[in-house]
Amino acid sequence: MSGRREDTVRRILDMEEHVHRTVGLAQHESWLDSELGTSQIKVLFLLRALGDQRIGDIGRALGVKKASVSETVERMAGLGLVARKTDQTDRRSIRVSLTESGREQSERMRAAGGVRTARLLAMMDEVELDHVRLGLEAMGRAAERLNSDEVPADRSRNREAT
Repeated sequence: MSGRREDTVRRILDMEEHVHRTVGLAQHESWLDSELGTSQIKVLFLLRALGDQRIGDIGRALGVKKASVSETVERMAGLGLVARKTDQTDRRSIRVSLTESGREQSERMRAAGGVRTARLLAMMDEVELDHVRLGLEAMGRAAERLNSDEVPADRSRNREAT
């Protein structure tokens, strides 16, 4: 990266962190009131984003050992947030999916941030809103390109099968 580009990227990342911290100040109650630990919240949002996953895939995505994921999933299943079933393509593997209760919990937690963000956006004028929209649209396009470059082999096979 050129010096100017590096500086711009660093400034964007710093601003993103500042906005998330500032907006997130009022969200802590909704997250702190939750009975879930950090690892459970991570699994909840991973399953929300990607759909059902093998325990090993969850571990790889989160950078933790399979045994740790199994323990976390066990606690979440006890709370009725996830369901486990044998993977039909590999009977040695277990697939984990959100239950209706898990989907509702993840939506409540996501919505807590959305309310604060909506209030933030309401404070902007039309030009500022257009800048945010254009920036997020550009980031969305880049994310799609990044995702298509990083699709793991088993996910690309699943996409071809559907």
